[in-house]
Amino acid sequence: MKNVWIDVNDCAGWLACLLLGCSAAGGVAAEWGGAAVESEPLRHEIAAADVHEAPLAAEAGPLAFGKAWQIPSWIDPRSDAGVDDVDGEGASGGIDLVGFVFGHHRHQAACGPECYDCPPSGILNDHLGCGVRWTASVDAMMLWQNNIASRPLFISTTSPFATAVDANQLQTPTSVGPRFGLFYHIDNCHSIEGNYFNVQSFNGEYQTPYATDGYAAVNLASPLPYVVDGVQAISSGEIKSAELNWRRHTGLVTWLAGFRWVEWNGDLNVRSTSVLGQDLIGVATGNDLYGGQLGADVLLWQGPRGLQLNTVGKGGVFYNTAYQSTTGSVSTQPPYAGAARSAADQTAFFGELGINGAWWITDCLAWRVGYSLFWLSGVATPAEQLSLVDISVSPATSSINTEGSVLLQGVTTGIEARW
Repeated sequence: MKNVWIDVNDCAGWLACLLLGCSAAGGVAAEWGGAAVESEPLRHEIAAADVHEAPLAAEAGPLAFGKAWQIPSWIDPRSDAGVDDVDGEGASGGIDLVGFVFGHHRHQAACGPECYDCPPSGILNDHLGCGVRWTASVDAMMLWQNNIASRPLFISTTSPFATAVDANQLQTPTSVGPRFGLFYHIDNCHSIEGNYFNVQSFNGEYQTPYATDGYAAVNLASPLPYVVDGVQAISSGEIKSAELNWRRHTGLVTWLAGFRWVEWNGDLNVRSTSVLGQDLIGVATGNDLYGGQLGADVLLWQGPRGLQLNTVGKGGVFYNTAYQSTTGSVSTQPPYAGAARSAADQTAFFGELGINGAWWITDCLAWRVGYSLFWLSGVATPAEQLSLVDISVSPATSSINTEGSVLLQGVTTGIEARW
C-alpha cells in the first residue's frame, strides 16, 4: 500500500480531491514502500475507502479534510504520465490517477504556428475534451453617463437671457449593475464567448430657484406655457446588452466576430410652475439594437506573480428599432392632457472599448479590475423629442428624432474562474 500526492495548485488536482476525498499533509513525511518521503507544501493525499486507514500526521496543513488513507500500489505517484505519457502509464509502470481520470495536457500551451486539438486521454476527457474548457466571470460595473448633448429647455427672461435649464445639466451619478461572462474553449486557439450586462438608474436632476415669470420655454411641446416661475427636470436611463462571439487566438491578439443585442432606454420629465398651476411633460424613448460586430482582444503585458493586462475593442453597425412616447398635462385655459407616440427603424452604431487587469491568485481563480467605455450613435434620446409633439390637438401629433448619441464609461471589478 502506498500514499499518492496531488498538487492542489493544479485545477485537475483540486477536482480529484473533491471527487475522491483527500486530506492535507503539507510539508510532512509520508510512508512510501517503507521509506520516508518528504511531501511538497500544499499537497493532498487521495482517500481510498477500500483500504486500511492510516493516521494523519500531526502537522496537517490548513486544508485538511479528514484522515489520510493508503491506496493500492497500482496508483503510482512517482509516475510522470501526467506530463508526457498519453497512455496513462509512467516510467515505473504505475498509473497516474489524475491522468487516468482527467487526461493529460491539462494546461494548454500558447498557440504555435498551427492550432491543434488535444489528444483524447482519460475517462472524463473522452467526453469533455482536454485542457481548460470553461472560463466564467462575474463583475460589478460602475458606470456614469457623460457628454450629454446640449439642448436648452428654458432661458432667463432677464438680460442677457442666458440658458437657465439645459439637458446637459442632468449629469448622472454612478450607477451599478452586474456583468456575466462565459467562455467555452474548443481548443487552444478557438473559443465561444457569451456576455450579458444590465445597468439601470442613470438618474439626473436639475431645479431652478423660484422667480416670478423668471423663465421662458424654448421650443417645447405645445401648448406648454411660455413663461413660468420655476422648473424641475428629472432624467433616467438603462442599458442592457447580450452578445455571442466566436474567438480566434493568434498569439498576442484574439480576433472575434459575433452577434450582439443592445437596449438603451431613457426618460425625461419636465415640471414647471406658473400662475396657472403645475405643468408636466414626460418623454420616454427606447432603442433596440441588433446586429453583428467585429473586434479584438489584445494582450498588452504578462507580468510576474500571475499579473496580466489586456485591452478589448468591439463595434458594429446595428439595426435599431426606436420609439418615443410623450405625455403631458398642461394647466392652460382650457387644460390639455394627451399622449403621442412615434417609431422608426434605422441603422445605428454601438462600440465598446476596455482595458482590464487580472491577478491570477491560483491556476483557477483571478481577481479582475478594469475600465470600460460604451458609445451609441443614431439613437432616440428624450430631450430631442420635446419640440416634435403637439398635445393641443386630438389626436395628438408627433414625430421622432433618432440622431442622438449616448456615452457611458466607468470601472469594473470582479472575479474570473477557469476549469
